[in-house]
Amino acid sequence: MSQDEFLALKERTMFNQPATYVELEGSYEGMDGTRIAEAGLFGAVFARGQSALFVKMTGPSELLGAQRSAFLGFLDSLALADPSGAGAGSAPGGGAGARAGAPESSLAWAAPYGWTGEAATSPFRQVTFPKGAVELYISVAPAGLLANINRWAGQLGLDPLD
Repeated sequence: MSQDEFLALKERTMFNQPATYVELEGSYEGMDGTRIAEAGLFGAVFARGQSALFVKMTGPSELLGAQRSAFLGFLDSLALADPSGAGAGSAPGGGAGARAGAPESSLAWAAPYGWTGEAATSPFRQVTFPKGAVELYISVAPAGLLANINRWAGQLGLDPLD
């Protein structure tokens, strides 16, 4: 992606501040190695300081398009949880509490209608919502920009940057 293409990416409001929003299509390989030839991704990145919050929905293109409104509604539902932690991982205004086995979250959300959250499957994930071949999840990269770039470079077999 060129600098001009990057600067032209759409924005969407998250937490009353701008966040980067993307919709991508192409082949996709999940963390479990499953490959989807005609896949799509809806994504929002909320980056502040040295950390970033990623909200992604992935799946086969023909299924993903039908879930766009669910994804956008989920983004709109994101809020900071009750500081006491009582509402972490729950729907704003009450709802199910934090999931067993999930990392503590400073976030609250409303699950898309008919979707059920699962315990985190990686140390970066806050929650995962699977629905058939489509998956919606929140992940956090708190280690700092350089550490995350080097983690991603390592996943691609590249040498770390300094």
